[in-house]
Amino acid sequence: MKKQLILCSIYFMMLCLIACSKGENGDIGPAGSVGAKGAKGPTSDLGIVDAKGMISSNWLAVKGSDWRAATNANSYFVSFVLPNITADIINKGMLYTYWKPETTTNAGWALPYFSASTGLRFYSLVVMSNNEAIIQFYQIVTPPTSTFSTANNVSFRFVFVPASAGARMPNIDWTNYDEAKKAINWKD
Repeated sequence: MKKQLILCSIYFMMLCLIACSKGENGDIGPAGSVGAKGAKGPTSDLGIVDAKGMISSNWLAVKGSDWRAATNANSYFVSFVLPNITADIINKGMLYTYWKPETTTNAGWALPYFSASTGLRFYSLVVMSNNEAIIQFYQIVTPPTSTFSTANNVSFRFVFVPASAGARMPNIDWTNYDEAKKAINWKD
C-alpha cells in the first residue's frame, strides 16, 4: 500500500510538471484606448539658453491670487510648464531656483528659503507629467496659525545646469543669487 501511495504521488507530480510547462506566447492583444488629457498649466518664459547648454528663465511673476492651496492647510503652490526640458536634463543636471518680492529690483534669494521672523518658507520641485516638465514653487507659512497673504506678489526664476562638463563651473556658488546672476549674465 505504501509503494502504491509513493508511486501515485510521483505520477501526480509528473503530471503537474508536464501540465505547468510554458507554451508559446500568444498574439499581442489590441491597444487600449488613450485616457483623457489633463488640463495644461501656463508655459514659462525661458529666457536664455547659453553656449554651455544652461537653460534659465526670466523672472516668472506670481500674483498672490495665483497660489493654490496644497493638501495641508499652511502650504500653497503654483506651477509652470517648462518647454524643452527633458527627463534627462532633470535627472542628470542641477536645478537652482531663486525668488524675490515684487518690490525688489536687483536682489534675489536662493531656494529653499526660510525667514525666522515671518515663518515664511519657499521651495521648489520639478516633476514630469505626460512627458512635460513642470516646475512647482511652494510657499509654506509656519506656524499654521500664521496668515497666508494673497496680497504679496513674488517672482521666481531658475537655471538648469546640464551634466556636461563645460556647464559645471566649480567656482560659482549657485546658492548666491549675485554670483549666479553674474555667471548667467542675467539682467534684472
